[in-house]
Amino acid sequence: MPLIPTRRGPDKWKAAARFVGILVLFLLALGLMSDLLFGLPLSFSARSWTTWLVGIVALGVLYLLGEGGGEWINERDRVTHPLWKRVWHLALLFGLGGRHQRGRGCRCQDGSMTIRTCRRGQRGR
Repeated sequence: MPLIPTRRGPDKWKAAARFVGILVLFLLALGLMSDLLFGLPLSFSARSWTTWLVGIVALGVLYLLGEGGGEWINERDRVTHPLWKRVWHLALLFGLGGRHQRGRGCRCQDGSMTIRTCRRGQRGR
């Protein structure tokens, strides 16, 4: 038994649970902001609270992945690089943005890409 009492740090499980809780709340906030900026398509089309919550958190994760990917590509671009390398970085950025845009829409049988014009049963793919 030590003569000087030592302080014990917070339990690892408590710290991990706190981190996961804050991360989920952060992703929920990002997802809600993204859904709001897109015109609330996820909030209007969700059939239950569970699907809405999972969709909003997934939207937040996708937002973070997109931001992180864009920053990762941008930080590797230098003015001194040759033109082909700079064009490659630009193509990667366009590909990242195009992949994000592709996930937002749905293709209907009439060829439109907007979610609001799709009727139930008309969705292609």
